[in-house]
Order: sequence, then C-alpha cells, then structure tokens
Amino acid sequence: MKKTICVLLTVLFLFGSALAQMDQTHSIAPADVDVKALQELCFGTDAQRIAETQREYGYSSFSLAASGGVPFCGYGPDSPATQLLQSRITIIRDADVAHQYGEVNNVIPGGVAPCGLSPEEARQIADGVMEKLGIDEPEYLFTTAYGRMKGTIPEYKITYLQRLGGLPVYWGSVEDEERQPLTNRIEVVIDGRNGELVVLQGYWSKFVPAEAPVALFDEEKACEVFRRVGISPAGIERCYFLTPAAGMKSRAIPAYRAGNNFIDAHTGQWLQLVSSPSYKP
Repeated sequence: MKKTICVLLTVLFLFGSALAQMDQTHSIAPADVDVKALQELCFGTDAQRIAETQREYGYSSFSLAASGGVPFCGYGPDSPATQLLQSRITIIRDADVAHQYGEVNNVIPGGVAPCGLSPEEARQIADGVMEKLGIDEPEYLFTTAYGRMKGTIPEYKITYLQRLGGLPVYWGSVEDEERQPLTNRIEVVIDGRNGELVVLQGYWSKFVPAEAPVALFDEEKACEVFRRVGISPAGIERCYFLTPAAGMKSRAIPAYRAGNNFIDAHTGQWLQLVSSPSYKP
C-alpha cells in the first residue's frame, strides 16, 4: 500500500511539473473598468452631478457642469484603428499648477517635502484605488516622491505593471513611433499631505486564451540563445511579449526576457533583439 501511494505521488508530481511547463498564447482586448467606481473616485460625493459624457471611437469621458474641465475621468480603447486594444484609463482630480508631478523634465525626483504621509501609506491608498476599479493582477513596481521644487506640494507617484497569470507583460518596441504601443502600466498620484487621489493614468488590457497550451522551450536552451548573441541571461525572466499591431491583431506570446530582448518561449525563436553588445556574425 505504501509503495502504491509513493508511485501515485510521483506520478502527480511529474504531472504537475509537466503542467508547469505548458503555456498558451492569448488574444488581447481592452480592459474592463468599473465605471461607477471610476466616477466615484474622480468626483466623490459629486458623482451624482455628472453632466457631460463624450464618446469618441469607444472612449468615454465624464466631467461636471461648469467645472472648467477638472475634475474629469475617462476610459476605453485608446487606438482601436491600430488594433492596440488597450484601455486608456484616466482620472484627473486637480489641475493645480502647484503640482510638481508632470514636470519631470524640470526636476530630479528623490525626495518629498515634509508631509503627513509615508510612502508605504501612499501605496496602501493606491492599492485600494486599483482594487476599486477592478483592475486585475497589478504588479507594484516603485514609488517616486515629488515635492522639493519650491512652490510645489508633496506627492507620491505609485507605478504598477500588468501581470497575466502571475507573469509580467511587456509591449514590444517598433520603429514606427506613431504606432508604438505604450507599456501596460498605471500610475497613481497621491497627495502627500492628506492622502487624496490626484491623478490616475495608464493603459491596461484584457487577455483571452487563443490557443491550446503547448510545451515551453527549455530555460537552459533559452539562456544559450541569449549567450550566442552576447547577451547575458542573468536574471532571465518568463513573461508575455505583447506584439505590436502590424497588419494583425496583437497577441500576448509566452516569452523569455533578458533586458529588452525577447525570445518565443514555445519555439526559442527571436521575438525582439534590440541590444547585442558583443555579437559578431
């Protein structure tokens, strides 16, 4: 009996390992957003007074009557004509010129003026905002502090990267700047004095399985592919590579990443090679 149990456990382990080495390609669609939560986060108790709704190419924006344009919020496909199929999500609650955020060309982030909010507390607030909007699998990247420039207020910008099935997703680079998709990231700006939401903006996508799972290319072999062109595979990462629109609908392809270089995790073929420091053909 004991021997039988050991055999069954071994089979289950091997079966589980096999499953862990399978993955599938996904098609991409604009992300769903909780519109009521979007409006409540933007307008607070004034959410009942939304007077303007504008729609263009599927993108919806909301504002209040006689508000001078702020606050406002919006969501929807950013560029459906180019098949990027990302949702652009925007909340602007305060356009006060005293805000240093957005003037990154004139400031070196690195600290924040005295305030009543710690970076950890700001992140907790931002996490709650993301959860309210129904945004799935955000990966916290970093917090940037602003507010040392004279006349500005203290703020924290919390940045999130999108994940799919626990793995990060990255858009590929393209030469045509007009068609270059933006990374699936969201930035949440919190007022360092009182914890109020100031700005939320970014891009997010929804993913739908497009093909049956297939076996992954061995990671050791993937490392060798990178080494062949002089790229160190140190810190190699499993991820999804989001193909740019080039005459076809974008897809999320299982990939291995080293820096900004990607290979197909199913075939071992190059998806993107942008840096090869020592490769000599």
